[in-house]
Amino acid sequence: MNSRKLTAMALVALLAMTATMYTGCKNSPADDDFAAILSFVSLEYAQSGTGEPYVEESRKMVLPEEGSYLAVLEELRSPDDSVETALRDDIEIRGVRSSVFGRTLTVDVSSENLSGSSMEEDLIIGQIVRTLILSFPGVASVQFTVDGLLSDTLMGHVNIADSFELRTDVDGEGNTSYTIVEVPCAGFT
Repeated sequence: MNSRKLTAMALVALLAMTATMYTGCKNSPADDDFAAILSFVSLEYAQSGTGEPYVEESRKMVLPEEGSYLAVLEELRSPDDSVETALRDDIEIRGVRSSVFGRTLTVDVSSENLSGSSMEEDLIIGQIVRTLILSFPGVASVQFTVDGLLSDTLMGHVNIADSFELRTDVDGEGNTSYTIVEVPCAGFT
């Protein structure tokens, strides 16, 4: 191949990478009608630990120019009266960054006030993973850090060394269910 073709191919690849890197970070004109799919904790599960743990709610919102992922996660702190949230106000999400190709999000949580039961830790992870993957179709997995560093757990119970994906299952009656699965990762992606 001649150098012109190689240069053109490299430029196209660079443009494609740049476009995918910013997916979900900036607003497009259509983002004024963005519908976030928020995963809250069902009241039955919060009170008894039985039943389906998560309830999805679609919420219209206007995304900010910067920090769209964080803005959606902040909506988890405002459940209506029919659901609960495990994401307490004293737990700080320091930021959410996208991988180079935009398929993995890294949610950075402050270590301050980061303590709780295994059920609480599992629900926080579940709410965040489900909300980000269901709200942003280009996101395939979510990884967690604590104070900007890889960590074994958030609160001492659930392994967060790997990233998480959401598997979709549809039963014979057309009902959809989601399962969070750990996916091995090699550090920051």
